[in-house]
Amino acid sequence: MEVIDNELSSPQRKRPKSDEDEMDIDLSDDLDTTISYYVDMNPISRGAEATILNCKFLGKPAILKQRVSKVYRHPDLDKQLIKQRLISEVRGIAKCKMLGVPVPAIYFVNEYRSEIVLEEIEGCNLREHLLILERTLPPNEYQYSFCEIALHLGKLIAKMHVGGLIHGDLTSANVLLRNGRPDQLYLIDFGLSYQKEVSEDKAVDLYVFERALAALHDGLEKTTFEAIRKGYESINAEHAAIVYKKLEEVRLRGRKRDMIG
Repeated sequence: MEVIDNELSSPQRKRPKSDEDEMDIDLSDDLDTTISYYVDMNPISRGAEATILNCKFLGKPAILKQRVSKVYRHPDLDKQLIKQRLISEVRGIAKCKMLGVPVPAIYFVNEYRSEIVLEEIEGCNLREHLLILERTLPPNEYQYSFCEIALHLGKLIAKMHVGGLIHGDLTSANVLLRNGRPDQLYLIDFGLSYQKEVSEDKAVDLYVFERALAALHDGLEKTTFEAIRKGYESINAEHAAIVYKKLEEVRLRGRKRDMIG
């Protein structure tokens, strides 16, 4: 499996190696860090862990993600965490490609600059899309529109989980709608992802996503989360039964923590 498009070939680049059981990422240690393969950079956003910019990579529109250092962290720990999250991002995207989960293609990785260049997915993220729907649609239409998205999203999460990949940071900001289409969803931001077959980790992934949706988007009803579950179950009903049983336990622990404070 090739993560990087063939047409974006570069002699300075090494590709991730992968197989069905384990992916060993070899970030090149012989890159000439004085060479910039991307130009016309324009900032999009700056988050807690990374700065996101529009750019052009070998003439193609792309997204440049630069992981940033934290002054409050010990320099050695900071360097280790940045490298670890860069590797996790590459592994997570590569694994999703293997599983048939839509993700941006990786064009280039520069370990020295803690940067990754990704395919640009034109459209908006799910958070922005839902905020627009909340402002423009009556509650019943808003619910219907989101349930349509939730059904597709449940399928993507299930494919990822069946393949043993935990996203680690599922939020509405980390789901993209290509050209605003609910049936063309892409998952992004795999810096906290990891490989694990434990059903509780998958349940926590879903629980975090539910809590993030409920906190940021008003008017979500039980039917919304049921739509996610329906999509999830359609991929592998046996797997879904195990994960959702564990999810009930995770929800119960969450409610207890909320009551205790």
